[in-house]
Amino acid sequence: MLRIENLKKSFGQSKALCGLGLEVGRGELFAFLGPNGAGKTTTIRILNGLSKLDSGLAQVDGLDVTKKPLEVKRLCGLVAQHTNLDGELTVWENLDLHGRLYGLSAAQRRQKAKEHLDYVEMTDRAQSLVKTLSGGLK
Repeated sequence: MLRIENLKKSFGQSKALCGLGLEVGRGELFAFLGPNGAGKTTTIRILNGLSKLDSGLAQVDGLDVTKKPLEVKRLCGLVAQHTNLDGELTVWENLDLHGRLYGLSAAQRRQKAKEHLDYVEMTDRAQSLVKTLSGGLK
C-alpha cells in the first residue's frame, strides 16, 4: 500500500530526509512517530503531492507520487495538523469551497457535501458558522 525507497529531500543546505525507506502493506496499521525535525511532515507532504522529493521512490497503492499525483490524492485522506476551515463561512460553504479546490462541478459539490454531512451526522449544522462549532465537530 505504501512504499518508500531511499527518499531524499533538502531545503537549501538542510537535509530533511536522508534516504528514508519504509513499506506498509494493505491492512496494516502504521504510526509515523519521531522527534521534531525528523522529517515526518516532509514525508507526508511528499506522499500527498504537496512537496516534491529530491530523489528516491514514493508509491501509494503502486502509484508513483511524482508521476500520478492526482490519482494518489484521490486515494489519500489527510487530516491536517491545524484546521484549514474558514470560521467565517458556514459548514456547507467550507465543504463547497474545498470541492471547488478539487475541481468538482457544482452538482458534484452538492452531492459530496450532502454525503459527508450525512456520514458525520451534521446535516443539521450545515448552515452553522464554523467558528461556532466545538473542536470535535470541526
